[in-house]
Amino acid sequence: MKTSTVVLESQADWLTAAVHTADKNVMLEHYASGWAARELADGAKMRPWRLMGYEGYLAGRVRYGTRQAAGLVQLSGDLAARHLDDLVPLADNVSRLDLAVTAQFTPPQPDTGSVAYLDAEHHYKEHSTAARPWRIADADGGWTTYLGDRSSDTFLRLYNKQAECRASSDAAGELHYAGCWRWELELKGHFAKSAAHSLQAAPDRPAFVQGWMYDYVTKHGMRPPWERSGGAKLAGAFRRRSDRESRLSWLRRSVAPSVAWLLENGDRTDVLTALGLSDYAVGDTPG
Repeated sequence: MKTSTVVLESQADWLTAAVHTADKNVMLEHYASGWAARELADGAKMRPWRLMGYEGYLAGRVRYGTRQAAGLVQLSGDLAARHLDDLVPLADNVSRLDLAVTAQFTPPQPDTGSVAYLDAEHHYKEHSTAARPWRIADADGGWTTYLGDRSSDTFLRLYNKQAECRASSDAAGELHYAGCWRWELELKGHFAKSAAHSLQAAPDRPAFVQGWMYDYVTKHGMRPPWERSGGAKLAGAFRRRSDRESRLSWLRRSVAPSVAWLLENGDRTDVLTALGLSDYAVGDTPG
């Protein structure tokens, strides 16, 4: 059977940007508070956050902190792609940018990661100064091929996206990402700043990301399943579970079985009290 490939997603997946003056930080804080408010409305929880002397908050996919007159923002997932035009022109520095391409194979190709690893290993053995490949696998189809070191300015991950969703009990994600593998390239230092400005200026950003990723993986001996031109069809944007969905998934997986057993073998009032819901009388429904 002939294999067909569709690129589902091709865009920025993480953005870390900083400003160094008080007036720019006023604008950065304004942006961050608005993005955080939307994350909170979707069920995220506000938490304290600190990094490299910056102090502020974390709300879902938004992190913001300030240090004297400077400010720092980190956006993950589709927020990085969505707010590129707000952050890149404002930033005095972009210290990290992640690019991601997700490809869906029909029929599924479970050996995609292992083939990529072997290709990269062969390249490494012929080019001793090239980035070193390594991999992690499990018995449930999970596989990640790594290229390079996390501390370096470039670091590639290729992993089975459907298996990742399965491992985190994300049933909707497992269905959406059936047969999918994701290439993620983490750029830091001058690579991040240069790529962020080039991506922000690109007339076709998905094509730019596909082209950048194509060049990087082929340079290291691997064979991407999309064309260099970025002409593959884009079927949709990043899908990220909200905190509400994640917490409901955790309740179904970790709490519901114990609650069901207690209700069958004990007193409903004791169960509600243990859950901090003692205000609800027997026969009432929380709502």
